[in-house]
Amino acid sequence: MSHARPGVADRVSKTLSVRRSSTAVVAVFGVVAAALPAFAAASTRTSDPGIGSAAALSAPNCDASTKRLKFESYTAAPCVKPWNDGDDNGGATAQGVKKDSIKVVVLWADLAQQTAQAGNIIDQSTGKPGTEPDSTIDTDAMFKSTYETWGRAVEYAFVKSTGIDESTQRADAVKVASMKPFAVIDFAAVYLSGGGIVFESALRDKVPVVIGVPCCGVVPPRVRNNPLVTNAAEWAGKALVSRKAKWAGGDLKAKPRVFGVAYPGGDNGIDFALFTKEFGKYGGKIASSVSYPTGADPLRAPQDSVDQAVTFITRLKAAGVTTIINFADGLAMTPALTKAATAQDYFPEWVVTGSGYQDQDIVARASDQAQLAHAFGLIWFSPYVVDAATASPFQWYWGKDKGTMSGGAVGVLLPLYTGIHLAGPTLTAKTFEHALRAYPPTGGAFSNQVTTLENSWAEFGTAALRGSALGWWSADTVGPTQSLSGAGSGPGKYLYLQGGKRYVGGKFPKGEPKFFDESASIAQLDAIPESEQVPTHPCNDCPSSGGGPTPSTNAAT
Repeated sequence: MSHARPGVADRVSKTLSVRRSSTAVVAVFGVVAAALPAFAAASTRTSDPGIGSAAALSAPNCDASTKRLKFESYTAAPCVKPWNDGDDNGGATAQGVKKDSIKVVVLWADLAQQTAQAGNIIDQSTGKPGTEPDSTIDTDAMFKSTYETWGRAVEYAFVKSTGIDESTQRADAVKVASMKPFAVIDFAAVYLSGGGIVFESALRDKVPVVIGVPCCGVVPPRVRNNPLVTNAAEWAGKALVSRKAKWAGGDLKAKPRVFGVAYPGGDNGIDFALFTKEFGKYGGKIASSVSYPTGADPLRAPQDSVDQAVTFITRLKAAGVTTIINFADGLAMTPALTKAATAQDYFPEWVVTGSGYQDQDIVARASDQAQLAHAFGLIWFSPYVVDAATASPFQWYWGKDKGTMSGGAVGVLLPLYTGIHLAGPTLTAKTFEHALRAYPPTGGAFSNQVTTLENSWAEFGTAALRGSALGWWSADTVGPTQSLSGAGSGPGKYLYLQGGKRYVGGKFPKGEPKFFDESASIAQLDAIPESEQVPTHPCNDCPSSGGGPTPSTNAAT
C-alpha cells in the first residue's frame, strides 16, 4: 500500500515517504481478513461489548458527547462497557487466545540499511530511524491505554522477513503459521521490505486474522470486489461515456471518446472482467486493452513488462483509443507508457484511477509531462495542508520526545485493536469479524471531510471501501506533494475540484467536471477545517503527562 527490482531506495523515496504522515493517511492501508471456515466454531459463547449502552457511555474513557473513546483520532472506536477484573471472558476461545493473552505475530524487516524507508520510523528521543518492532510495542502501549481488551493483553512475537520474492514469502508464511497465533500483522509489507500478497494469502485458513496491506488496487485473489476498480468504472461511466475527448491533444479532442485500458493482470492484478462489467452498466465499452504480469511487487511492473510499453501504446493508438483508463503503476509502467506515447506523437486523455500511487504528486512527476497535461480523474490522496497542526494520537500519548513513532504501526494496529475492543469478551474470528462490521464508517466521504481518509470495515473480508476526490494534473503548479508534511516540493501537482470533496462508490456525480479550470480548483489547503479537528482529551497517566511506561528498545530480541 519485489522481483528483480533495481533501485529499492529510489523507489521507496518516491512512494513510501507518505507512510510517515498522519494516522489519517496510513490507517486506511490496513486490510483485515479472517479465515472463518477453520475457526468460526471455536466458541459458541455470546459476546456482548455493550456498544453505546448506559454503562459504556458513563465509562471513564468514553466521550459521551461523541459516543467514542477519549482517543486523539477521528478513528476512535465507539465506547463499550467497562471490564472488571475477575469477569469471565471465556478463556481460550480461539487459536492464540488465552484467558489473559492474545498472541500476535508481526512479520518485520530491518530498515536500518535502507535509508529512505528507515526515515518513516523515527525514535523521537534521538530523531534517528527506529525499528518496526520498537514502533509496534510503543504504538501498542498507546492503544491499550484506551481500548478495551477484556482482561487480555496482546503479546507479540516478531519474525524477521527473509525477502519479498514468492518463495521467501511462502517460507515465511509456513514459519509464522507454525506459531499458531490469533493474528498476523504483515508489517514488512507496509514499507515494501518483505511479506506481501503471497505471504498473506498463504496464511488464510491457517490463522484466524491476517492484517496486511493491499496497495494500489491490488488485493488478495479471494477478494474480487475491488473498490478501486468499481469506483473507476462508475465515475468514468457517469462522467465520460458518450462525450467527446475534449481533454485529449491534437485531433483526438474533437472525436467521440473511444476507451482503452492499461492494467496489471494475473491473480494479484486488476480484475478486468469486473471493470468491464461495471463500466458496461453506464454504456461504457472498451475498444482495446493492454495488460502485463503483476510480478512479486504490485507497486512496480517487472522490467520485461516495462520494455513492452512501446508495443502497448502502438496497440492502443491503432485501435483509435482517445481515452486510456490507466490502472498501471505510477513508478514504472505509467512513466514508460507516457514516454512511449509522446515518442509516437499520440496524446490521448489519461484517466487517473489512483492505482499504484499514480495519483501522488511526487510519483506523477516521473511521467512524461506532455502526456500528463491530459491526465485527470480520481485522486485518493487528500490535499496537502500548509498548517496541518492536528491531533497526533502517538504524540498525544508519548509526547514529542519519547517513543518510536511510525504511521505504519498505527495503521496496522488500528484494525487489530478496533476488532478486539468491539468483539466483547469472547474473542474468535467470528466475533472479530462482527466487531469490525460494527465500526461506523468514519472520515473522508463518510464524514464529509476532505483532510481525512475513509475508514470502514462494514464489508468485512473484502477490500476496504475507498474514497476519492476529483482532480487534474497541473505541470506548472509548484508545491509540496500530498501527505508528506511539507516534503517533496517541486513543480507538478494534482489540483482538486470542489475543495477536495471526496466520494465513495455509489455517490460519484454525473457529468463532466470542470477539469483544467484553475478558477474551480485548489492545489492545497491553508489549514485543517475547524469541522475536521479532533476533540481534545487529557491523556492521564501517559508518558506525555509524566506517567505510563518507558519506550521500547530492541523489542525484536
